[in-house]
Amino acid sequence: DHLNCHSQFDRYLREYASQDRILFHRSHISECVYGEVLRNETPFKEDEVSLLNAIIAKRFVCILAEPPQFESFNERMRLRSNRPRITELVYDDIIQRFRATMASVPHIAYISSSLNALSETRDRLLSVLTQTSAIQR
Repeated sequence: DHLNCHSQFDRYLREYASQDRILFHRSHISECVYGEVLRNETPFKEDEVSLLNAIIAKRFVCILAEPPQFESFNERMRLRSNRPRITELVYDDIIQRFRATMASVPHIAYISSSLNALSETRDRLLSVLTQTSAIQR
């Protein structure tokens, strides 16, 4: 129900604060990185990023899932036809920005061998989270 939020900050703050378990395909970190690279702006103020980072560091396990190489990333972008194609230089910038941004948040680094491997890992993680949630209820 993020469409009812006044800002991206409100959206992520509400999601992070109200959920026991969340699996975000794109978190506020993605919004920052892609916003800076693709639109030359981020939807957050510096103090908002700090607060959101502190919340996820305290409450969640964060995983930085990287594609194995530029060609794999470009293939993913091609499959999402509404996304603009990027150069290898921009790809390198995106990866470095994610790594730099995630440095302040405890996380697990994961480099997928393929889009299928990433999807399978996401599905396994969802399965484990769902089972754990059912057991704790």
